[in-house]
Amino acid sequence: MKKVAIYARVSSDRQAQEGDSIPAQLDALRKWAAARHYEVVDEYVDDGVSGTKVDRDELQRLLSDVKAGKIEQIAFTKLDRWFRSVRHYTVTQAVLDKHGVEWLAIWEPIYDTTTPQGRLIVNQMASIAQFEAENTGSRIRQVFNYKVQQGEVIAGKCPLGYSIVNKHYVPNEQAPAVLDAFERFNFCQSVGDVGRYIMDKYGIVRDRSTWRRILSMRIYTGEYRGNPNYCEPIVPAELFESVQRALPHGKKDNVRKYGYIFSGLCICPECGLSMTGKVVKHVTKQGELRIYRGYRCRRPNKVRGWHGSSMKYEATIERYLVAHVAEEAKKEKLIITRKIKEPADLGEKVNRLKKKMGRLKELYVNELITLDEYRSDRDRYAAELEALEAREQPDTSKLDKIIEFDFQSIYGTLSDEEKAFLWRSVLKEIRFDNGQIRPVFL
Repeated sequence: MKKVAIYARVSSDRQAQEGDSIPAQLDALRKWAAARHYEVVDEYVDDGVSGTKVDRDELQRLLSDVKAGKIEQIAFTKLDRWFRSVRHYTVTQAVLDKHGVEWLAIWEPIYDTTTPQGRLIVNQMASIAQFEAENTGSRIRQVFNYKVQQGEVIAGKCPLGYSIVNKHYVPNEQAPAVLDAFERFNFCQSVGDVGRYIMDKYGIVRDRSTWRRILSMRIYTGEYRGNPNYCEPIVPAELFESVQRALPHGKKDNVRKYGYIFSGLCICPECGLSMTGKVVKHVTKQGELRIYRGYRCRRPNKVRGWHGSSMKYEATIERYLVAHVAEEAKKEKLIITRKIKEPADLGEKVNRLKKKMGRLKELYVNELITLDEYRSDRDRYAAELEALEAREQPDTSKLDKIIEFDFQSIYGTLSDEEKAFLWRSVLKEIRFDNGQIRPVFL
């Protein structure tokens, strides 16, 4: 009695509705095996899995039984239930050939892997099946892209704070909680704190990983898949970008316990990546425990080995910034403004270009240059002129606020959370060049 394995697969509800449901396939395969008095070794069912994938759980279990010598023949209803990828079919067929296992599509008996002609037909049909699968996927992506550009919803599950109204995302009664979550994280820099805060204030419960995902979703700015006006925004773009600058650093609750002020801002001078917070504990002769916060990098360096031996102490960074941040802001403003030409010089360049364009026109009128030469040079001069006239003075308003802010008087009255918020609102990074502290402004 031949030992047969029954295999069934469906990848979507639509296929099930069109007669390819799992029960329909299994019923037909059982009747086929019973009519021939074959022994059904086992039934292998992949439900909701694409035929373009080779890493299907039940298919892999089937191949394991083939390698164990338990199966002589595999039966399925149609070729596209078996594979829709030529490459995956070829790899799998090599396993079956090695162990002498045949297969049969009972609703498509034309396929026969025991003859060269049959193998040729199978490969051709597998190629067609792969083409249909890829073509269908391409059409679906085009439809989705069109819907996104129209602001229509392409998924049934809504992000927290949105509801689906007439196929569009619309902010609902939970939208204020989402905005509050972003503002809270921007202030405290702790995902765990955000979860506890939102649960206490709004009764919304989400785990840490979910809040991290929510805080990284750009759709809350109204943008989705390249469409900046996909839906009504809940979170201002500037607030969202500020949160993103802090999120990758992944600060944990055990780090928050020590209240690091510059977490995620300090950059390792060796590898250029952010340094992590670390505490040094010291017991004085009087038995008093003192804790010193600082930052170091413990990433390996292929040339020098571990380069995390140099610790940057938080108190040292604080003292320097409070005393010199206004001075550093003045230097930054001076560098920016020097890059822009003085208005008089700018006006002189504009006048020179206009004179060149006037002379160019005279050359053309006097037939000293061709029309193509005239157009080419005119367009080049016009582009340069447009760039000069559109040139604007840089925006140094943020630097002006830093220069005017009285750090010396106010800083000592702030809590650690308020200090962290203050520095993150004005600094992008803190670098250490040749041992010197250098703030990089936003």
